[in-house]
Amino acid sequence: MISQFLKFLIVGANNTGIDFLILNLLMSSFNLYKGWPIIFFNIISFTFAVTNSYLVNRFWTFSKNGDEKIKKGQFFLVFILLLILFNLKFFNNKTIFIFLVILFFSLVILIDSFIVKNFLLKENFKESSIKYGKFVFFTLIGMAINTAIVYSFTTFISPPFNLSLPIWANFSKAFATFVSLFWNFFSYKFMVFTS
Repeated sequence: MISQFLKFLIVGANNTGIDFLILNLLMSSFNLYKGWPIIFFNIISFTFAVTNSYLVNRFWTFSKNGDEKIKKGQFFLVFILLLILFNLKFFNNKTIFIFLVILFFSLVILIDSFIVKNFLLKENFKESSIKYGKFVFFTLIGMAINTAIVYSFTTFISPPFNLSLPIWANFSKAFATFVSLFWNFFSYKFMVFTS
């Protein structure tokens, strides 16, 4: 179970990258960092992350025969996320940022396409549909937990220590992600991807 949890954390880091990048893109595009639009933005970003989560967790994290290509892809995605954070912290170069974000999402699409082509399409449709239905059900509960925390923090709690609204929104999202991580792992492990 520990190795599965470590894989889950790696996949989770990548899903968090997907989630945060899309959420921040939406917030900055519309210059909205609190109120009801946050619910809509969070649902969109969370949905993209969850789609990737299902595919990678199904065929790597909770799989008895996790594919080596998926594993390498996950580690490479973490590396790109670290480069993105390093760039934001030390260089704040917009061109490098855009390049790394495009590289990140291109690799996500490549990995997900590989999984669909080599694993998902070769499975029993009925079994796969049932697993996916359970995954969506438990994920929606996780999304409700995540969204309620982000909305509550950004709407009802003033940013402490004179934090800007974007930083406060991201802190709220990080806390919500931490809380929903445990819900997601245990519900997927014991309710969705059971052997």
